Amino acid sequence: MRTTLIFAFILQCSIQCPLYAQSKNQLSIQTGLFHSFLDGGPLMNVGKYRTASNIFLESYGLQYQRKLNQSQFLAVNLSGYSNYYRWLDADYSKVLRSDQSYVALNGTFSNSIALSKKIDFLYGGGIDFRLIYSHLDTISLNSSPTMKFYFEGRQLQIGAHGRVGLSYSPLTWLTVYTQFNMEAYLFSNIRSLNYETQFLNDFTNGKRINTPSRFDLSLRFGVGFNF
Repeated sequence: MRTTLIFAFILQCSIQCPLYAQSKNQLSIQTGLFHSFLDGGPLMNVGKYRTASNIFLESYGLQYQRKLNQSQFLAVNLSGYSNYYRWLDADYSKVLRSDQSYVALNGTFSNSIALSKKIDFLYGGGIDFRLIYSHLDTISLNSSPTMKFYFEGRQLQIGAHGRVGLSYSPLTWLTVYTQFNMEAYLFSNIRSLNYETQFLNDFTNGKRINTPSRFDLSLRFGVGFNF
């Protein structure tokens, strides 16, 4: 009987202690409900001209995070984004259409500040790699026949990002979190390109200087499993 109790105690410690009390790894899934490319497009698929069946954007990610010490973390994130929408620029009587998708890989070094026993504030930054496809065009409502100007291309981009967020761990093995990411892509290698030069001067009345946008601001929500 004593041997059985000792074996049960050792087995319980071997499971609980390293898995929960000393959790250093986290695997999480996340979604980026809101994205802004600073190009005038809507944050969600709403409005008279929306064509997507979903209101929120199609943005998903898988993240692995390693706890280095009590307050520092290293994370690797693989994410994908895809969305097609259109909206009206009433000031210039133009319908703007955007078909954009990308796959991104990034690494983040972050620090945490404990706000309570279960809530932490995280901040950090890192490097990004992104393969992006963009198809953008405008349709003038005042011309006859209707005029279209378009851009279509694929680019491999390298950039950097900053990140702030909050995490809440109601259970030792479970964490829910939110992140605000600010990405800027500094280098871009064109893999394929097809555009009308007039489009570059036409999109949102010439206010667009980067096609596609080198910026991506996103608000993400995730669920992580600690082990």
